[in-house]
This record gives sequence, C-alpha cells and structure tokens, in this order.
Amino acid sequence: MSNVNAEDLQNDPKVDMIFDTEEEAYQFYNDYGRRMGFSIRRQYVHRSKSNKSIITSARFVCSKQGIQKQVSETKNPQEETRTNCLARMGIKLMDNGQYWCHDVVEDHKHPFQTPTTSYMMRSQRKLSKAHAAAIDLADDSGLRPKTIFDYMLDSDEKIANVFWADPRMIIDYALFGDVVTFDTTFGTNKEYRPFGLFAGFNHHRGVVIFGAALLYDETANSFK
Repeated sequence: MSNVNAEDLQNDPKVDMIFDTEEEAYQFYNDYGRRMGFSIRRQYVHRSKSNKSIITSARFVCSKQGIQKQVSETKNPQEETRTNCLARMGIKLMDNGQYWCHDVVEDHKHPFQTPTTSYMMRSQRKLSKAHAAAIDLADDSGLRPKTIFDYMLDSDEKIANVFWADPRMIIDYALFGDVVTFDTTFGTNKEYRPFGLFAGFNHHRGVVIFGAALLYDETANSFK
C-alpha cells in the first residue's frame, strides 16, 4: 500500500490506494470522473457508533448507478437518468486513521460526457470564487431580502421590477438547480403587484427557494 501522491491524482483508481481523509478520496474519484466524463455520488457513508464524526467506510458510485423508479401512469415521464451502472470505488478506515481503497469497479453501462460538457455534471458543479466572495460579503453585511427590497425601491417607486436572491438561495441553486419552477401570485400584497417565486427541491425532497421577484405588471417586459 502507498499514499496517494500528485502522480496518482492523474491515474485511474485502483485497489490499495491510501487516502488521508474520506473527502480526499471523494475528490480523487470525482476528479477521475471529470476526466472520464461521468458524475459521481456517495452511495453510502458509515460512521462509528461511538463517534459519529468518524467515517469508517464509504462507497462512491457513478451517478447512473441503480434503476430509476417511474410511476406507470405519469403524464410527463422523466427522462431515464440511471442505467444500473456498476462503476464504484470503496474505502475503509484503517487503524492509523487513513483510508484504504479496497474495491474498484470500472464497468460503465452508458456513454461518457464529452470534455466540453463535463463541467455541467452535478458532482462537478462548484461555486465560482466570485460567487463565494459575494456570498461572504452579503452574509457579513447582514443583508436580508427585505433590506435589499427596501433599499432598491425608493419612495417614488422609480424601480418597478425587483429580483433578489440571498446567499442561502445562491448556494441552494448551485447545489439543486437542475429543475427550477417559476410561479406567480397576484394581489396578495398591499401594492397588488405580481410576486414571482423561483423554487426547486433539495436532496430531502424539501422545497427550496432560489430567488424571488416583485413585478410591476404582467407584461412581457416585466417578466424579462
């Protein structure tokens, strides 16, 4: 066994590789997936019963692992995204605190993404440095959606259409923005302005808000 090094990071995963942390192993397999053209996810993460902060084993799989369930009478069935792909990499915690790669399968059952589109895969999406800096600044300043709204609409209502997203919304969109719904409600605020909401679902199937807009009217220009 040998520790993963700079040269290993450019190679394929193999049994007996050693990683210092679970996150390092995940990132290695994710980088490998980017080079090959497939997205990954954690199939499971097992933790110590006595200390939940300690990961004892984990398995990373191709995002197309498993079979997607469909409701037979769905009016608009979703595109099949899983192909029962077998590709995976498994790690176990050793006595010295490092992680041993004990299982590697490279049997993919689907075409790979091209290099020009690999950045669009879920596991490859990352907040840019500019977005991260903006989130930090907004969070440090204590700005909230209502504060931004009050700031942008003056007493004469010179600004008619307002869109906003707070730092939490930006992060949620980066993580769960595969599908976005847009809905409007009318006449429910004292100005009787259309209020638009951009929403989606997180990994717990909970509703998350990506952004919101207060519109002057229902014209095409306002929606644009």
